[in-house]
Amino acid sequence: MIAQNVQACSPGGGCSVFLTADGAVWAMGYSVNGRLGAPGLPAYVTVPVKVATGMVQAISGNGHLCLISSNGDLLTSGN
Repeated sequence: MIAQNVQACSPGGGCSVFLTADGAVWAMGYSVNGRLGAPGLPAYVTVPVKVATGMVQAISGNGHLCLISSNGDLLTSGN
């Protein structure tokens, strides 16, 4: 099992992101160009890493992530 209490999952171009019931966003896959939104990661992440908290939506695109916070802010990472 990779995760529990998952509310949404979004596979993208080379990386995937999922949102858990507590508002945490977890990501795995290619992390080049800041794609996963967490500095200092290796080029490819095989185990999910927490990249944000307080989110209500998480979307993985082709080389980027878009996150929507509980107060309506849009956060992006990648290229």
